[in-house]
Amino acid sequence: RARGLGGLDEVDLRSWTAVSCVVVVAVALALNRLTRSTTTWPLAALVAAQPVLVLVLPTGWLGSPAGVACALLVAAADLAAVLLLR
Repeated sequence: RARGLGGLDEVDLRSWTAVSCVVVVAVALALNRLTRSTTTWPLAALVAAQPVLVLVLPTGWLGSPAGVACALLVAAADLAAVLLLR
């Protein structure tokens, strides 16, 4: 057991990755509020948000209708972001 991690070494890798991506999205959106003249931060948030829904799904559901729905939801969010960034 690693020392000083407070149990974080026992967190599932998929969950850890999903939370990390959400933190990156939150930081990028906060930086977007500070620097409104650039589209770098919203695009970074969009890229970091791509795998979150797939990582939250259970492993067996990726090829199911729920996995397809998640892929379509991510695509719809991408289109909405393009319209917002224009």
